[in-house]
Amino acid sequence: MAIPRTIMKSLWAVIASLLMLAAVGSAQSQPFAYITGQNGSIVSVLDTATNAVVTTIPVGGAPFGIGILPNGSRAYVANSTPNTVSVINLATNTVVATIGVGSGPAGVAVNPAGTRVYVANLISNSVSVIDTSTNGVISTVPLSQAYGLAINPGGTRLFVTNPGINQVSIIDTTTNSVTGAIGLTGGPGSFGVAFNPSGTRAYVANEFGPAELFVIDTSTNTIITSVAVGAGTSGVAVNPAGTRVYTANGSSDTVSVVDTATNTVTNTIAVGSSPRSVTFNASGTRAYVGNVGSNTVSVIDTGTETVIATVPVTQGPFGIAVAPALLPAPPPSPDEALVRPFPSREVAPSIPQQRKPLRRAQPRPSPSPRRRAIPHPPAAPAAARWRAIPTPPTRSPPTAPSPPASHAAIPSSRPAGLS
Repeated sequence: MAIPRTIMKSLWAVIASLLMLAAVGSAQSQPFAYITGQNGSIVSVLDTATNAVVTTIPVGGAPFGIGILPNGSRAYVANSTPNTVSVINLATNTVVATIGVGSGPAGVAVNPAGTRVYVANLISNSVSVIDTSTNGVISTVPLSQAYGLAINPGGTRLFVTNPGINQVSIIDTTTNSVTGAIGLTGGPGSFGVAFNPSGTRAYVANEFGPAELFVIDTSTNTIITSVAVGAGTSGVAVNPAGTRVYTANGSSDTVSVVDTATNTVTNTIAVGSSPRSVTFNASGTRAYVGNVGSNTVSVIDTGTETVIATVPVTQGPFGIAVAPALLPAPPPSPDEALVRPFPSREVAPSIPQQRKPLRRAQPRPSPSPRRRAIPHPPAAPAAARWRAIPTPPTRSPPTAPSPPASHAAIPSSRPAGLS
């Protein structure tokens, strides 16, 4: 029985919706956080659903900064001792490439398109630019100093902190050249830097001298204010909503929470010993703090601004990056749902496909016993062959010869009258 096309269309739309829900469930599964151990040579993998380390990945010596591509496929780790960058396949948690960069690589930043990785080389005072399609260094930008770095949401400008001279260098990512610098007040020690989601503000943490968080207007590249935070501040992160800035304060063992609307500290959260880095998950519901002194990671619930877990992590947890939770593709339209599961329309379920059961329901009649009993070579087919030969219109049709006496004999010549 043929199924009406409208019903088939609805069925495939339902199936497409179910597949979409399954994809959403998969995409919403908790991602993993990757934590570098600056006192060793590993990256620890933290399951953010259970807040437990599930595995470790061997990399180069003294890994510091880490960045993850926007599609969540690879992580890039700066190894300060061998002056290399380890490329980790996050599907297998294995190193798939090692890239030589400048001396003393520290900070790592990835552009929004995932096509470039920038590595700050603290000792050789430069920034290495890596092409992610080839995992090769395509440019080296000389600077006075380089430690922390961040790229704006548009991917057009890179801010690099120069801790020794307390300034921020600005790099044009199109030309890979320095276009300016922003001087910071107070003593040296500008380390961490981060942009807000709109790219209108940049935040720089100053570790030495007065513990300050500098707020920079990126349209004018000038400091609009500074916020007093905990002592020894170095790591800085902005939540995805752009409403809060967290600073990791290494000397006071705290995290300062700054309201970006008022540029004031609204809370101070006690964490582990010597926190050096902080980052948010994609939804902004959790913050992860690397405590180098206590070999732990503090997990903060950003809704309550309290520590909800303290995870043991060996070898001095420093850089932290959370793999993005990928969103599913948009749901297909009903017409697309009818076709998409199949390579082409010819194999999609449709009314013509119901003909096969009909043919099977009406089998051809079996050959008659008489035809099956005729031996080979048969006389009847030979006679039929003679009748099928055309004759001239002026002649009367020939009379078919009588069947041979023996079925084994075949006429050796044409009948008289045939041309």
